[in-house]
Amino acid sequence: DQMGLRGESGQRGTYWTVLGRITLPGALILSLTAASYAQAYTWRSEKALWEENTTRAPSQPRPWLYLAATLRQEALREEAEDAKKMKKSNPAGMRGTELYTIYHPEAAAAWAGAEDALHRCLELTDAGQVLRWRAMNNLGALYLELNDLTRAEEYLQAVYLHTPEDADLLNNLGNLKGMRGDIHAAVDFYQKALAQNPQHREAMINLQPARVLLDKEP
Repeated sequence: DQMGLRGESGQRGTYWTVLGRITLPGALILSLTAASYAQAYTWRSEKALWEENTTRAPSQPRPWLYLAATLRQEALREEAEDAKKMKKSNPAGMRGTELYTIYHPEAAAAWAGAEDALHRCLELTDAGQVLRWRAMNNLGALYLELNDLTRAEEYLQAVYLHTPEDADLLNNLGNLKGMRGDIHAAVDFYQKALAQNPQHREAMINLQPARVLLDKEP
């Protein structure tokens, strides 16, 4: 793998954003103290919560964004379980292939659901909305994780034209360049991400192996 960016559970340093610096809806605090039994049962998982929200308010983009992030986490969990069962399986390396769909049907369905939810979010947002750029960044990150570099570049570059100082986006562009083998450009983007946010964890993780590879180049 280029630069060691992918682990068994997926793109290690890819950064999904929902709102601000919240990466996943797990950061959301839910108060269900006064909820009825039916509500508690319906919301037995984050996925169920956001599925219910998208059903009740299908024209609101925000729940679709959260649902996509939740489905991504589900896909990674399914891959991890499959890898344990198959022992030598490397689901991340198989993504986007027919064999992946055969051997990892639940994970493939979750990835497809995340992709659909993000496209739905885009359909419901106007140009210039922050939420729209978040959804486009997440689509770019998703396509990186699915090894579809062409579509990843399409979305990430589009966001870059409007928010060139976003640290999450800059980190993902670094991943894209690294996966294409352009280590110089990858290091440059990781450094730009850290210049915007010195505590950006993913950029810090990605920069170290990128520099090691860069030092080995003639």
